[in-house]
Amino acid sequence: MRRSNPDIAFLYVMRKEPQGVVFVVDSDETEGQALPGKIYEEITPLMEIGFFQASVDDKLIEDEWGVFLSGYAPLRNGNGRYLVGIDMRANEVQNKLSELRQTGIISLLASILLALLFAHLISRGLTRRIALLSN
Repeated sequence: MRRSNPDIAFLYVMRKEPQGVVFVVDSDETEGQALPGKIYEEITPLMEIGFFQASVDDKLIEDEWGVFLSGYAPLRNGNGRYLVGIDMRANEVQNKLSELRQTGIISLLASILLALLFAHLISRGLTRRIALLSN
């Protein structure tokens, strides 16, 4: 999945244990990967929700691997013990937000121009009719 979507920095599976949340598998292929059983320290409330329903962090989270926006989803039949996590790097999130903002501004400007054009055409038509009635 990481290879098919370059926006994904890391893909991993985690499990709830009595001592905390631990990694089961990590897609990172470097020496810095989280090995099975490694306890994850930076647990967020939205990650906790991810064991039961899909959730996304509402802010960028910094951990030992970098700064990311993370999304979580429970694994089926995991009985609330397993989740899949996907991380997107902070710079990718900023790029996506910038693209979205730019598209929104362009759409807004195009809408305003179209509204002005239609207002002009409608007012011109009404002005002609009023002029015909007054003659």
